[in-house]
Amino acid sequence: EQPKQLKGQFLMLASANAHETIFPGGAFRLGLVDGWMSLMSVFTRGYSLTHTLPEIMKHEALSDWYKTVEADAYLDKVKWPTVHLTAWWDIFAGHHIKAFNGLRAKSSPESR
Repeated sequence: EQPKQLKGQFLMLASANAHETIFPGGAFRLGLVDGWMSLMSVFTRGYSLTHTLPEIMKHEALSDWYKTVEADAYLDKVKWPTVHLTAWWDIFAGHHIKAFNGLRAKSSPESR
């Protein structure tokens, strides 16, 4: 259920499909994921490298583990306006376009 404080969302340079981003075509995207987790370790006090990355590596196959971070599964629950920010060379541009199209098709009519 939507928290009453939620009036909208701003999606910036983000993936709408974690598994597809981490394992495109089944291949692990080492440079991207390891680099991101290393950068995030500065903000997570190392948690992203010691816990998150090993957990990702345990879930190479697409499974229910990804459901909480897959936007596709929640598009029909969106009842608020959304702003997308992506860039021409953004590796997530395709995800933003897919999410935008999905929101246009599945979100509540008031938020379109």
